[in-house]
Amino acid sequence: MTTSFFGGLATTGPHDTSKCYGISRDGKVAVGMNKQPLSEKAWRIDIDWAMNTTENNTPPLFNELQVMEDLGTISPSLPSAANAASNMACEGSYFYDKVEAARNLNASALDWCGSFPVGHIYTGQNMMAIQWYKQVLYDVEDESAHYLTIPDFGGSVSQIYTKAVSSDGVCFAGFGTKASGLVGFWVNKTLNTTEEGDPVVFQVPKISNGEKTLSDIKILGMSSDGLTFCGTGTAQNGRQSFAFVSKILNQTITDEANLELESAILPRSSGGKEAEAHAMTSNGNYIAGFSETPHGKEAAIWFRNSTTDVNTTWHFQVIGALKQNGRDAIATGIVERPNSTAGSLMVTGMSNTQNYASEAFVWMGKFEPDGEDYFLETYFRDLEYTLTKTGAGEASGMGSSWVLNECTGVSDDGSRMVGWGTNPEGGVEAWLVTGFPYDELNLTGEA
Repeated sequence: MTTSFFGGLATTGPHDTSKCYGISRDGKVAVGMNKQPLSEKAWRIDIDWAMNTTENNTPPLFNELQVMEDLGTISPSLPSAANAASNMACEGSYFYDKVEAARNLNASALDWCGSFPVGHIYTGQNMMAIQWYKQVLYDVEDESAHYLTIPDFGGSVSQIYTKAVSSDGVCFAGFGTKASGLVGFWVNKTLNTTEEGDPVVFQVPKISNGEKTLSDIKILGMSSDGLTFCGTGTAQNGRQSFAFVSKILNQTITDEANLELESAILPRSSGGKEAEAHAMTSNGNYIAGFSETPHGKEAAIWFRNSTTDVNTTWHFQVIGALKQNGRDAIATGIVERPNSTAGSLMVTGMSNTQNYASEAFVWMGKFEPDGEDYFLETYFRDLEYTLTKTGAGEASGMGSSWVLNECTGVSDDGSRMVGWGTNPEGGVEAWLVTGFPYDELNLTGEA
């Protein structure tokens, strides 16, 4: 499989900034935000469809064929962003015709194949969580057929972010604000609907492992089935933060919605006061994020021996940063790659470097316990260097003129990555990498 880089994934019309915030686990759908002169618009891209819009099965470098799909306008025109997407559910061919959709305002021409993006939309002072079912066109008679929103948690001014979604799109989670502070939320659309037919929002105001209790909860990552999630919370009156992982044991509704959770507060580096868990593998056994150390903020991983018990011993390993002094790195993606000669674990994210405040990175490791470390690092470099050395950057015209600032997502098999960077003209654009090698990298290109 050839490794390819595609930059400048702009949407229709003029734009100032385009960022990709996530990719589905199956690697078929990417989502993000496009900043236009008057508003910010959520978008999605059907990657396989886009890769068949030109002769060589590669999307155009600067999107001459407009491979992004605007998720639409919710009247009045509300700024929006998409942060994650579920997998495609159908097999084989399906109907996808952007020309038909645009000419005749026919959302049915854009068959999303069961993949539903999640994100948020702004409504003045408030921000609502949202899941899109199909493109929202100008006149929507049945809003429930096009999207689902979570307007607030019963407070006054609220800001609600959806950060993760299950592979089948049934469960999604994130966090929002209440008068008491930040509160995590989790939704299962098939269970415990209200009299109006809307899904109940299960709030997660605190996380406890029986010894320590966290508040100001942010849910940032989710397993494939949606029943295990990770994130961060604060302790000691907000002076410290800890990463956590929780498994849902039961969901009940009496006078209010309640989740029965089994939770673990994850270890962190000594000498630091912050830790966050941002992503997890499909089975929830491996988690990625960051932990503050005496050297700064460093990318970190957590993993366990048991596949069923959240309260088992969680091992912790700092994987570092690309800069030696004043480190600032976050791991935003983690996937298992069984039998890979390059390492059974891949981690992606962003780190400061000697030259830039943030560059996308890829880390790979083999499970070889040695002292305090469990994974032997086999590769840890910025992604731009990697693509240049493998020749993928040169083949796509990227060269060394792009700066890949953040890698925000990776597919479950590690072959596709997304993020945003600075293009040769100095603009901020979304990018996509496909065909990233499963085994050892062939670093033969010129740096």
